[in-house]
Amino acid sequence: MLIPSIDLMNNRAVQLENGDRLVVEQNDIDALADRFGRCGETAVIDLDAALGKGSNRPIIEALCRRMPCRAGGGVRDVDTGKQLVRAGAEQVIVGTAAISNTGINRAFLTQLGETVGTARIQVALDSRNNTVVTGGWKQDTGLGLETVLKQLDGLCGGVLATFVEDEGCMTGLNTERVQALKDISPVPVTVAGGVRSARDIAAMTAIGVDVQVGMALYTDTMDLADGVVAGLNWKDGMIPTITCRPDGRVLMMAMSTPDSLKRTLETGDMWYWSRSRQELWHKGATSGNTQRLINLRPDCDGDTLLATVVPAGPACHTGRDSCFGSLPFSIEQLQHIVSDRLAHPVDGSYTATLTANRMRQKLIEEAGETALARDNDNLVAEAADLMYFLTVILAERDIPFADVIRELEARR
Repeated sequence: MLIPSIDLMNNRAVQLENGDRLVVEQNDIDALADRFGRCGETAVIDLDAALGKGSNRPIIEALCRRMPCRAGGGVRDVDTGKQLVRAGAEQVIVGTAAISNTGINRAFLTQLGETVGTARIQVALDSRNNTVVTGGWKQDTGLGLETVLKQLDGLCGGVLATFVEDEGCMTGLNTERVQALKDISPVPVTVAGGVRSARDIAAMTAIGVDVQVGMALYTDTMDLADGVVAGLNWKDGMIPTITCRPDGRVLMMAMSTPDSLKRTLETGDMWYWSRSRQELWHKGATSGNTQRLINLRPDCDGDTLLATVVPAGPACHTGRDSCFGSLPFSIEQLQHIVSDRLAHPVDGSYTATLTANRMRQKLIEEAGETALARDNDNLVAEAADLMYFLTVILAERDIPFADVIRELEARR
C-alpha cells in the first residue's frame, strides 16, 4: 500500500535528500492534503519537532482532523502522543523516544500503549547503513537495525523503517533487504527511502510491506494514481469496492479495475467496471447520481477497497439511497438537514427561526427535562429534543458531529 508523506518544516511541506539537503519546498499544504487525502492514509511528519528546532503542531493536528493520518516527529512524551490521537491521528509515529541505550525503550512504549492503545503506535526505526539513528537522523546509536526490530513484539502496531542513506535519492528499493526485515519483524512493516517508481510499490506489496513515499511524488517522478494501483492486490484484474457515506452507511458494492481507479483518483468522481456492459462506468453520468470521492481505503490484504463518498442522489437503480435497502436515520443525517435549514431557510422550518440565544436556552431547558424524565418513553422523547438542539448548536458553529465522536474516542 502506498502511504504519501507530508514532511513539515517552518510551516511548509519539504523533501530532503539524505535527511539534510533541501530539495523541494511547497507552501500550499491544503493542495497536498486534497491530493493525498483521497488515497488512504497519509504520513505527516514534524521535522522541526524531530530536530528540536520548533513545532508545526497546529498544521499536524489540522491535517489529522481532515484526513486519515499517521502522525509523528518529535513525539517524546505520552501527552504529545495522546494529543495527536485526540486530534484524529490513526497512528502515532515514535522515533527517538522509543530507543534506549540498549535497544527499544520498553517502559515508554508500554506507557504510551496504555494511554493511546498499542495498535496506534508505529515505531520509526531510522537507519543509516543498518545502524539506527535518532534525533532527526543526527545521532548514531550504534544499534543494529535488525536487533532493535526484533524487540518490538507486543509494543506497537507497526514499524516504519527508513533507509536514511537513500532518503530522497530515488535510487529504488532493495527487495531482498526489505524481505529480510519483513521476515524478522514481529509487527507490520512500512519502508521509506529511495522509492522511485510504481514498480517499487508493486514489489513491496508482493511481499506484504507498505511504502511511504515523498520525493518521487513531489517531483512527479511517480504518478500518484499509478502508485495507488501498484499498492493493491488485484485478482483477475478487478477489486471489490464497497462504497459508503461519510457516516459509514453502506451504499453499494461494485468492481474496480486499475483504469477505473485511476479515473476515480484523477476526476474525484467514482468510476467502476460494469460487468454487465464490460466497460468503464462513470457512476451517475446518465442519472446525475454521481458520487464525489472523499477517501479510498484498502483492507488489510489490499484486495478490497472502501470508498467514502458524498452522493449526489440515490446509489441504487431502484431509486433507494442504498442497494441494501433504505438507510437508517443517523445523527449525521440530522446535522446535514439542520445545517441546510440554517444556511437556506424555508417557510415553516422551526430550525430556521432559532436565534443563537434561543438555541442555548432550549438546550438548557431540554437537558433539565431529560434529567427529570418520568419514564422510559418520556426519557426517549426528551433525549431526542436534547439531541436536536445540541445538533443545531454544533451546526451553527460548523462543527461536525464526527468531532464529538472523535473526542469521546480519545477519552476512551
